[in-house]
Amino acid sequence: MLKLRKDRKIGFYRNLFFRGFPYTFFARLLILYFKLFRRTLHYVVIPLGFRRRIIIPSYKDVKDFDEALTYVYFGSMYELIKVNLPRDSICIDVGAHYGFWSLKMSSRCKLIIALEPVPGNFVVLYNSIIASNAKNILPFMLAAGEAKGVGTIVKPRGATDGMYTMQERLGEIQEKYVVRVIDLDTLLNKLSLQRINLIKIDVEGFEEHVLKGLMKRIAKGFIDFIILEVHSPLLLYKCLKLLEGNYNLKVFKVSQGLYIVYAINKTSFSHDV
Repeated sequence: MLKLRKDRKIGFYRNLFFRGFPYTFFARLLILYFKLFRRTLHYVVIPLGFRRRIIIPSYKDVKDFDEALTYVYFGSMYELIKVNLPRDSICIDVGAHYGFWSLKMSSRCKLIIALEPVPGNFVVLYNSIIASNAKNILPFMLAAGEAKGVGTIVKPRGATDGMYTMQERLGEIQEKYVVRVIDLDTLLNKLSLQRINLIKIDVEGFEEHVLKGLMKRIAKGFIDFIILEVHSPLLLYKCLKLLEGNYNLKVFKVSQGLYIVYAINKTSFSHDV
């Protein structure tokens, strides 16, 4: 039985540095470290707990590094509700980016399946897993979607490495890739995995499609806990409709048009807080 712990009372503001960091001074030191050494080294190593590290190439823009740290490394975005996971937990990281969340969680889970479709991000993720000797993280250069196939992922002009999207976008595009797409039900069947303890989904507006590709397990109650970032009020409504039958739902408004949904399986958790 999984246990929920008390909700965190602090908020998270994606674009406000001082409010996004519980430990602002240390965060500033890390960003200064990156700025100083990126000009002289091929890569910069960021510690991420015991024997865990992120290997970030020095050519990465400072704003990519800044947002990654603010958003995941110290940010409270994925910890608005604390969850005690059993040591044999199986987790999925959809939209793994550089691997911050996967590597932070690797000491708490038996297995983590990390999906990241962007080639540059996947290289950082893969090298960081190797450098950390995190043998329980299984990375795939795949996008999760509604069905198996191919799709296009783009990086809007001025966006960071964490803001690639599968959504159709108007306006100037900085980068564009054709990527393989798979629905999570099919992927988990191939891996012979039935029940999943925790899924984190951060896919910049493609979250409804990811959920639709997981509906067989959602309908059967095989997913215990879902952390979902949602990027508009309309998408929030659609995602809640997909989840409301089997899950208790908590919604946190992060900023204008940005929400975090915590979907808690009604039968999997004891609410001992």
